[in-house]
Amino acid sequence: MVEIFSLEANKRNVPPERMKPLQEAFIQGWGGLPVVGTREQVVDALTMLSKAGLDGVLVAFPRYEEGLRDFRGQDLPAAEAGGARDFL
Repeated sequence: MVEIFSLEANKRNVPPERMKPLQEAFIQGWGGLPVVGTREQVVDALTMLSKAGLDGVLVAFPRYEEGLRDFRGQDLPAAEAGGARDFL
């Protein structure tokens, strides 16, 4: 997929200064929005996405089971308290 971003046909439609950031975003999360940071930063990002109208997110964690437990037990309640929609 990264090579697709480098094809001549695509270079005509994407300014050169945007090509590398697009490739890097794709590598980091298949084009998704990486939300990484402290608990507060993650909650702020989820709240912003919720207020923008997003009604679902796909999450991944380096240690998935532990991360999902922490996320559900701590991040989701904090996001809901901050005004995000009910995630479950």
